[in-house]
Amino acid sequence: MKTHEKKRTSEIEKAQDSVKRKSMIINAMVFSILSFIAVLLITQIV
Repeated sequence: MKTHEKKRTSEIEKAQDSVKRKSMIINAMVFSILSFIAVLLITQIV
């Protein structure tokens, strides 16, 4: 019974890790896109 509980918690932890990784990748993509747009706007103004 205890081993089953441990397995379940480890699976939940794995899922949380993958979600964290995905959110980090999404944040990096959004940041790069925003900075790219900002650079385009600045070059258009200048």
